[in-house]
Amino acid sequence: MGRLAVGRVSRNGSGLVVYDSYGRVIEYLSEPGGKIRSWCLVGPTGKPIDGWSFVLDEDRARVFPFKDLA
Repeated sequence: MGRLAVGRVSRNGSGLVVYDSYGRVIEYLSEPGGKIRSWCLVGPTGKPIDGWSFVLDEDRARVFPFKDLA
């Protein structure tokens, strides 16, 4: 599990494009071809942002370790 502390995320069709703080695409995290199987964007309160996640069932406990976040 990892976190993007600085940067931005945008939608690209059905996938995401993740940028670093300098505006460069982070290929490892971006679609197509990225190496991330589950992801979730959270807001400043630490709660998931509606419509900005894709979490496989086998990853749910790692992405959402607390019941109230699932």
